[in-house]
Amino acid sequence: MTSDGYDQYHHTTEWEDALAKHKIIEKKKKPVKNDVIDTKYMWEQKEKDPYADKSLADLEELEDEIDEDKLNELRQQRLRELQEAAKMNKFGRIQQISKPEYTKEVTESSVEQPVVCCLFVHGQEESQLMLDCLDKMACKFKNVKFVKIVGQDCISNYKDSFCPTLVIYKEGDPIGNIKGLFNFGGKKLINADIVEWELAHSTGIWKTTMEENPRKFKLKQIGGASNNVNKKYTIVKKSVDAEDSDSLDLD
Repeated sequence: MTSDGYDQYHHTTEWEDALAKHKIIEKKKKPVKNDVIDTKYMWEQKEKDPYADKSLADLEELEDEIDEDKLNELRQQRLRELQEAAKMNKFGRIQQISKPEYTKEVTESSVEQPVVCCLFVHGQEESQLMLDCLDKMACKFKNVKFVKIVGQDCISNYKDSFCPTLVIYKEGDPIGNIKGLFNFGGKKLINADIVEWELAHSTGIWKTTMEENPRKFKLKQIGGASNNVNKKYTIVKKSVDAEDSDSLDLD
């Protein structure tokens, strides 16, 4: 609610529009879609550098229009960018692992880049919803490693009701785990944007281009309450190395 008592997450009515028009209440901002933000950023960068979006092939076609020294500088810059992208963008999909692979693929691998591991259950709706979101995240954040493992394969007698569980590692250490979908709004709300936003702000493993919490936009679509949009939650820090995974307490 705003200071005027106006619920900014509800659909506006004609009465609310009239009040806003006469400046009795604050006019509600229209939600800005993620692709609009990305497009705006692209054009801002292009205004700073007219060659910012030009590939090596594009530069070759423009060689008669660009000063030779500037052209060589741009070529070298593009080559460095391609080399850096090749190093960073080396994943792009979710890899399934087994318990014997856990230490190598998660703990040790996280020294080089963040790792998001999902403990899941085959055929469980909640697990499939999370894996669908992580699949999109893996395609977008190719410098982050995404793996999945069946919950009870990773931890003996791990409760199916705890799945999906996200275990996040960075620089060789666990920075937290999140059980279930509650922290992402539950089955009705969860989507890739919400997962991206929550992990960006709770773990810092990537930066998001979204300026506002996407959960409130989803709430508008389904006409739900907004009291949990900015809900805070605690990320529990636990180790899940294969050697001690049987004794891990994720309660």
